[in-house]
Amino acid sequence: MLSEDNLSTSEKALLRDRESRKALGVAATKGDKLRLLPHRSLTCLFYLGTKPQLLLFIHGGGFCFKSPLDDDEYCSYLRDAYGFSVLNLDFSTSAKKSYPAQLLELRKEYRRFLALETGLANAPLYLFGLSSGANLATALTLMLRQETIPVSGLFLGYPYLDLTRDPNTRPVFPETFPDWLLKDWTELYCPFPEVRANPLVSPLKMSSAEATLFPKTYVITSETDRLRDDGVAFETLLTRNGVEAFHFQVQERHGFLERNMKNVYTKPDDPGVLFAKKITRQAFTWLLDVDK
Repeated sequence: MLSEDNLSTSEKALLRDRESRKALGVAATKGDKLRLLPHRSLTCLFYLGTKPQLLLFIHGGGFCFKSPLDDDEYCSYLRDAYGFSVLNLDFSTSAKKSYPAQLLELRKEYRRFLALETGLANAPLYLFGLSSGANLATALTLMLRQETIPVSGLFLGYPYLDLTRDPNTRPVFPETFPDWLLKDWTELYCPFPEVRANPLVSPLKMSSAEATLFPKTYVITSETDRLRDDGVAFETLLTRNGVEAFHFQVQERHGFLERNMKNVYTKPDDPGVLFAKKITRQAFTWLLDVDK
């Protein structure tokens, strides 16, 4: 990779996007590569399961970094462990396009996928998002529910749900995101401050009526994460409005699930991998009402 010295967040995102798309194009992935949107470079990964259930997975990265390749192993594990089919969605970096491009791409990919995989059209639908991907998963859930599309469950890992909040007011911990980076992520994704209170941008701002549309939701937060308050507040919002929701807080750094699950096949007995698997199992046992 070329040097990122003295590059802005936007420039770094564009550089990494080029590199990650090149890597995804040549990688031997565990999921099947799907180009669901014509004339675009977006590549989703699909993992066919054994059960008539569909999970939409949305990666994190501050809306501008990472790709489906980063969670290829995790999504494959989810398919292997629980049997449902997993669609690892792709979207444009916010360094190229801002809101609402990412949400519209995700919704179009889901619709196009169902047109191709008609056998999953009526399958129970679950969504799983990490960090900024949890923001997109929450917003996409709201969009789908407003269209009366059933959603059976939502899993949010250390979600970033309030883009109206000044980073200076968030708690500070060692080895966490600096204020300037949170600000950059927000401004790249939604450049217009007056739009950030839209619940599709900041899901914590949704109304009680919108909250009642949500399925049962499992929220994981990290005790030493600057985004911790968002997950806590969202579980409270849902519970207050009669939605079945559960919040579990861990003593881990932000990103521990995807960081460890990247090694789930190569280092299955690693303590970090075992812990990430345990937390994943807790969440899906609760969401699916099964004991795996």
